Amino acid sequence: MRAFKISLLLIFGFMAVATAEADDSIGYVVEVQGEAYVQSEGETEELLLAQDDPVYENDTVTAGAASSVQIEFRDESLFSLSENTRVRLDKFVYDETSGAGESATYVAKGIFRYVSGRIAEKQPENVNIELPAGTIGMRGTVIVGEVVGERSLVALEAEEGEAEPRHWVVFSSVVDGGVEQVEIRRPGFASVIAHKGERAAAAFRLDEAQKERFKSRLPRQKFFKRAADGRPEFPARPEGRKRREQMKREMREKHEIRERKDAPQVSDKPGGAESRQARVQRPGQKQMQKQKKRQMQKQGQRNKQRKPGKDKAGSRSAPPSR
Repeated sequence: MRAFKISLLLIFGFMAVATAEADDSIGYVVEVQGEAYVQSEGETEELLLAQDDPVYENDTVTAGAASSVQIEFRDESLFSLSENTRVRLDKFVYDETSGAGESATYVAKGIFRYVSGRIAEKQPENVNIELPAGTIGMRGTVIVGEVVGERSLVALEAEEGEAEPRHWVVFSSVVDGGVEQVEIRRPGFASVIAHKGERAAAAFRLDEAQKERFKSRLPRQKFFKRAADGRPEFPARPEGRKRREQMKREMREKHEIRERKDAPQVSDKPGGAESRQARVQRPGQKQMQKQKKRQMQKQGQRNKQRKPGKDKAGSRSAPPSR
């Protein structure tokens, strides 16, 4: 019997350790400039992101006004979002041993940069970025893009130290039930789809104004520090989703603090003075003020109607001395 109890304790102990170490995060925040938010699948509340925070499948990440955020994924790919840009991390599966996997992201709006990682090297056909009007297929490269409404633009950037690009981008759209594709093979060239259901334009050279727009709006690429073997030194794996739960608590505490600051402040002391905000918001305060004003007006009229030479008690005052 004792041996049976010990076995049960060991089993539950191993299960507890396994649960604590379970982690399904797909990447981490490398950098936040300004404010960025994340919304979990099925949640309505947006949580404030900070450096080293984990992200998960089906998260929606948004960079705030005058802000930017960069996320490095487990396959060493990098997503950089400019201000007012929103993406949804639809799918990410990665085997660190083989390098195989699958990645799918949807860009709803804004300006972004994507640096492909190990999945694109191993299985480029398994990396896709959906835009409102088209789909970007990776062939291992660096791209920039912009989404305004349905208008979707994508451009190829040259990798550092690369004279001739070894990779390219396939921009495809569904037209009349069939798939139309345009290949972008030269750095500085782009394609655009104006509306959903239209063909992608033939590759064209970006003008200098558009290049400068991407350069000025997007943050400089930043990755996690590399270890001796060249792999990124990601933050310590969180225990399950404890960090996300902590983020929720922090957001609720901020809301509670804000609500307390906005609430009317009333003194606890008997007869103590109320704050101006409390006096203004006190029920019936305006009616009481109006009533008091009318009473004062009536009193003033009665005082004027009194006979001259009488004081408040009604007796005659003494005549002035000569």
